Amino acid sequence: MTGEPGNDVEARLSFVVRILHGIAIAGALVLFSGCNHLFYHPDAVVYSTPQRYGHLFDDITLTEGGPALHLWRIRAHGRPRGIVVHFHGNAQNMSAHMRFVEWLAEGGYDVVTFDYRGYGSSRGKPDREGTVEDGARVLRWVAGLTDPSKADLFVVGQSLGGAIAVAAIARARVDRIRAVVIESAFASYRGMARSKLAQFFLTWPLQWPLSWLVSDELSPVDEVGQLSMPILFIHGDSDPVVPCFQGRALYEAATAPGKEFWELEGAGHTPAFLDPRLPGRGDLLRWLASHEDKSRR
Repeated sequence: MTGEPGNDVEARLSFVVRILHGIAIAGALVLFSGCNHLFYHPDAVVYSTPQRYGHLFDDITLTEGGPALHLWRIRAHGRPRGIVVHFHGNAQNMSAHMRFVEWLAEGGYDVVTFDYRGYGSSRGKPDREGTVEDGARVLRWVAGLTDPSKADLFVVGQSLGGAIAVAAIARARVDRIRAVVIESAFASYRGMARSKLAQFFLTWPLQWPLSWLVSDELSPVDEVGQLSMPILFIHGDSDPVVPCFQGRALYEAATAPGKEFWELEGAGHTPAFLDPRLPGRGDLLRWLASHEDKSRR
């Protein structure tokens, strides 16, 4: 005697779900077995240059201390108020991210942006230890460009670049850094992996065991306590890439007395500085100015 038609449909659906679940598990295991590489998506396309925005700039290759790194130093319009070092996000290369910060040149700041190893024309292959070391090398190089009495040094890190910047600042130990801006960054590499697994219903039950395949070494939440300068954390409360609670957790782990958290209502990922019609650019210029060394003026 055959079973009820409804039971047969349920059995088939259950079978399909088990197959999909198995595929999801296998796919997740393959993806997460590589751990670090999931966070890096470089390419070598030149999307734009500072010249397109009307800036003078120096094209630099940094060779001391590791793989050759490609940098741009965008020159301030007029007498520089300071130097901003930009740590860009995880995809493409600095030429695609420069638009987030190139406008600072019009505000009176030199801007140094660079590609981590394996990005753009920088040599090597990206990994967590390497990108942090690249950031530390660039910070030490920038710190040696000018007399400390003539230029304040600031850091802006966005998304993955914020995570790299926190660890790089802790490693570089450059005492000239006046203040740091971290936008849309996460607190933990493992926590980010867990968040991504939780977004798909088939891998949601596996978010905890699979996330342990991702190392938490050099996570910013463990490094940010070493930073003593003022830190501004910025995060959109509707960020679909890095959940806002990750940025909040990083802020709460910071011990710097001058820390601040700007939560942007209804905003997504790295929204603060791209659109000149929004107040973010003016707000940042005022914040940077408030942390300049007034004794130099």
